[in-house]
Amino acid sequence: MGMSGIVAAETGLFFALSALLLMRAKPARLLSRFPFFYAYVFYMAATGVIAEWLYLRKSGVYPEATWVRLLTGLLAEFIVLLEVSDHLFTRFVAVRRLGRLIALVVCAAFFLAYVAPALSEPHNSRELILEFFKRASLTKAVIIVALLAACRFYRLPLEREVSGILIGFSVFLTSNVVNSTLGQQFSPAVIERAFGIIGPVSYTLGMLVWTVALWNPKPALAAQPASAEGRPAVGLELRLEKLNTTLTRLLRR
Repeated sequence: MGMSGIVAAETGLFFALSALLLMRAKPARLLSRFPFFYAYVFYMAATGVIAEWLYLRKSGVYPEATWVRLLTGLLAEFIVLLEVSDHLFTRFVAVRRLGRLIALVVCAAFFLAYVAPALSEPHNSRELILEFFKRASLTKAVIIVALLAACRFYRLPLEREVSGILIGFSVFLTSNVVNSTLGQQFSPAVIERAFGIIGPVSYTLGMLVWTVALWNPKPALAAQPASAEGRPAVGLELRLEKLNTTLTRLLRR
């Protein structure tokens, strides 16, 4: 199988997995739970069809359309991560709002301190896009690590579908960072050949992770943390309950 055959097979698999994931959403009762995530999947699949159509027509706007698709998808992923953070604190409404606020503050802080400077530095258009792409991907990677750290610290039960969404994102965010870094070191011809394979394959692997994790959702059992002495510890959950109650009172004022 030649290079074109590999690309065609990967493209077909991507759209097949996207269709399966979207068709399974309603029977699995996940559409109402993850509306932004499924909107993101639909957007990437629909714009992928448009991009393929432009490519087959050898349209001159294909490169620009591809970059616009990737960059808008990159921004949409921030919203999906906020939705995932809500599910980690699903039992504590007020704490969930606080977690959402913290995630927004982290996004704003990283944008001002890390992403925005890339826009003010002297770059040509291609270098600017690659630098923005890399820094935005790294910002989302930090958010994922922070969410998993909070889940571990507070002994929060992690549902399979939530962990699957995070793992799927991690797969192609890593590829985004690697491809963007390589793109700044090599010529456009070299990186286009590499990105044409590695980038799409990473998105397809992420879609495969999502399809498996969300096909038959099964919430994880609540973990029963143990103290250093080996006795069941309820302190963390009790503190979360108290924090949730306090925040609820403050938000109602």
